[in-house]
Amino acid sequence: MRQRGFTFIEILVSVTIIAVLIAIGVASYGSVNRRARDAKRKSDLEQVRSALEQYRADNGSYPATVSWSLSSSNPDWIDELTPSYMDNLPVDPKNTGTVVPGGALPGPVYVYRSDATCGLAVGEEFVLATRLETGETQTTQYGTCTINTAGWYFLGEK
Repeated sequence: MRQRGFTFIEILVSVTIIAVLIAIGVASYGSVNRRARDAKRKSDLEQVRSALEQYRADNGSYPATVSWSLSSSNPDWIDELTPSYMDNLPVDPKNTGTVVPGGALPGPVYVYRSDATCGLAVGEEFVLATRLETGETQTTQYGTCTINTAGWYFLGEK
């Protein structure tokens, strides 16, 4: 009389297939989350750019800085925009970065700069940047300087 049930090999094959499907699902989920956070970063910087343009229309120049302003070090990282132009400035979804473009240890953070670096008149141009998780690289011209840092996304005045 033959017993009913599954053999060890059949169970092993089934478990292996399930494990492979779970691994694919987890990898896809992480990729979707990274892309979603990067899309939010780009959207946030567009909102800040819009507020900066409104500020310039009212005041004749962009808010001046002496170096990079980081969202991780100050919730109002561009003081002049709150509360008149934006109720709250957005912060990076992870917001753990402490380094600016070109720095050795880039992290997720929003940065802003408008100063006399690279031959600019203070308040005449600006750069907004963030580190993307998907590794997209973009080159931007800031005055006489070219910034080309792997993984950073830049916006400037339109």
